[in-house]
Amino acid sequence: MHTDKKKILIVDDERNMLTLLDAKLTGWGYTVHMARDGKEALKIVAEVYPDLIISDVMMPNMDGNQFLKEIRSQAFGKGIPFIIITARTQMKDYFEAIGVDDFIEKPFKFEELRRKIEKAFHTKEDQFESHKRVLVAGTNESVVESMSALLREDQQHTDLVTSAEQVVSKTIMFLPNVIILDVEFIGSVSSQEIVKILRQMPQFKNVPVLLYNFDELNSRKDVETIRQRDTQIAVAVNACLSQGATEYIGRFDKKIFISKVERYLGKGIIAIIDDQVITVKLLEKVLMRAGYKVLFAHDGKTGLELVRNVIPDIVILDIVMPGMDGYEVMRNLKTDNVTKNILVIMLTVKKEKKDTDNGLDLGADDYVTKPFHTRLLVKRIEQMIRNNRFGSLR
Repeated sequence: MHTDKKKILIVDDERNMLTLLDAKLTGWGYTVHMARDGKEALKIVAEVYPDLIISDVMMPNMDGNQFLKEIRSQAFGKGIPFIIITARTQMKDYFEAIGVDDFIEKPFKFEELRRKIEKAFHTKEDQFESHKRVLVAGTNESVVESMSALLREDQQHTDLVTSAEQVVSKTIMFLPNVIILDVEFIGSVSSQEIVKILRQMPQFKNVPVLLYNFDELNSRKDVETIRQRDTQIAVAVNACLSQGATEYIGRFDKKIFISKVERYLGKGIIAIIDDQVITVKLLEKVLMRAGYKVLFAHDGKTGLELVRNVIPDIVILDIVMPGMDGYEVMRNLKTDNVTKNILVIMLTVKKEKKDTDNGLDLGADDYVTKPFHTRLLVKRIEQMIRNNRFGSLR
């Protein structure tokens, strides 16, 4: 496995354990950071942004339980893989409920720990691979084949199924990163039941399930027929969403299909609103290199229009801008039903606590001061997007 100098934070109040784990993990090719309790660990997380945290439970000042809760309460910390070391096996269900990814029981063999570390990194990387495995499922064979063709043109790995009864078995065999599902599957198993079954399976509980319908536009339909059809589709959509489906992308249309699913096929779309050209160019270069689609505007008014038209995964918003400043842009974003749920990182030279509090009170999800570390910013963005897409399905 290529570790690429991944950073692991070890949190344990036993000095001998820290020393031993440091030696082992360093020997395996990782960069190791160490803390004696949760409070010390929180400072290290903010400074180095680790790729993985391995923590004991019983510690002074702040124990592993409190530390995990604090990490998961941070927007950029929800997606950091977290392994608990404990001798209390009866706590497994509790730790899983509050967001731990794995745990290892004392005493443990180092090869077992190594497998769990590699599993954590493998799971994390699988969710964000550059080309996704997409399963297209639906009753209409020509529609399913058209979707698959468009996805292949977009360099995605695809498979398809036109039998409702075979969707679950095909999912198990294909292991898709994204499922695109006909909201009104005709068969002995409904779309609602398919979603319910998938969400009960641990390996698929966080896989995006996108719903669609394939009604043909027909100008000869009367108003009442159209109304009844819309109601029928809405009922089916709500039933699937209630079971954990991710989003309804509407009627299949070749011209806009890829744009409808694009955010689930790539790393994400980032909108930058900043009047400083140098900052925008730097962020654009770094984020595009990391695999994101980047759009930008140099003033608040244009930025608002951009966000409303594109609906990005994250907005990186400068505060100090001529005309409409970042605070006003934030107020507009958070009071608009279309944009209120978009993640926002405020980017500014202002470092006083009152400025931070003002941005967070207005609804910012994170706050970064200039000058900033580009690698750490990219890490924060990656974790925030991952949690926003998949975290609500936990």
